[in-house]
Amino acid sequence: MADLIQIFGPVLLIFAALLLFALLGWGISRRAEQASERLFEGIEAYAHPQPGLVEIVFHTYSGLLIFVTQREHRFWAPPDEARRALSRMHSYNCTWGLLAYGAMVIPLLSLCNCWTQKRRIKRQMAQWQM
Repeated sequence: MADLIQIFGPVLLIFAALLLFALLGWGISRRAEQASERLFEGIEAYAHPQPGLVEIVFHTYSGLLIFVTQREHRFWAPPDEARRALSRMHSYNCTWGLLAYGAMVIPLLSLCNCWTQKRRIKRQMAQWQM
């Protein structure tokens, strides 16, 4: 009996750890998906271009180490609404992205993408003035 425990003990321990890790990853993924659905609540955003709207392309990240989800959000919105959405998506990345495998890079990447999109908003608005 002691031989079986010595042989299968580490295997069972590894199996239990992997199972726990998978369940945590699944739970975090579900919670992140729910938070992702709330990103655009109260924001006027459209799937297709219309006059007076700016285009935004932003990626959000969530997950647990190797179970990572990257979503591309491409939408058109009025400039003020677009800025609100960018702020929410950046906050999302800074919370849910910290558990992903790129935790050290995601907040910086998100911030740079946010700045880039805000510059794009200004450029698109300047084009309207011409």
